[in-house]
Amino acid sequence: MAEMFKYEEGMGYAEVCRGHGIGSPEDLDSALWDYSQLADQASEMIKHFGTAMEPRLSGGLVLCPSCGKQVLYWNRYCPSCGRKIGWKKKRS
Repeated sequence: MAEMFKYEEGMGYAEVCRGHGIGSPEDLDSALWDYSQLADQASEMIKHFGTAMEPRLSGGLVLCPSCGKQVLYWNRYCPSCGRKIGWKKKRS
């Protein structure tokens, strides 16, 4: 009975793969590699665009902590590289 379930489960996976254009083990390897690359890219994008960094001060200018370009105090993101800028809140 358990062997029949495993067979049916495997056939279900095969059907899903065929429905997505994956016809061979090589196609599956390629799709998994692509997925892995996309997951790595997404992780890097979350770090870059989602994690705020405090800007640097240099010679009276406020600079992006990633690319070093000037940012203005109302910029939430660097207009040059897209890094999220984390401004300190003023203390009352």
